[in-house]
Amino acid sequence: MLREIVLKVGSEGGSLAILRERDADEGWHFRIERNETALCDLLSEEDREGGEHFAQTGYLHSFNRALAMLDRYPWSDLYPVEVHPEFLEAVLLEVRKRGGGTAEARWRERLRHR
Repeated sequence: MLREIVLKVGSEGGSLAILRERDADEGWHFRIERNETALCDLLSEEDREGGEHFAQTGYLHSFNRALAMLDRYPWSDLYPVEVHPEFLEAVLLEVRKRGGGTAEARWRERLRHR
């Protein structure tokens, strides 16, 4: 199964990503991945217990649905780590919708230096 990062954002404690995976029928499915394992190193043993520091959603059938689910988090305020070239303009449009032209300019600048 082919797996690609469509969008990945990070913060000091972890990352959020939209991944796309091609199935055997050559169709694309999307999923959200939340990884806060870096945060575990900063937590006490007691605080680590019972915490879910890594999670993935089930398959979603569209990029727009994946973005809607990602909106549970302030993803456009986080640090852009990677954006698949095929989705760059769509992601930047969504960043502009959420944070205006200043947020879009910040993303463009950070992605240019990656």
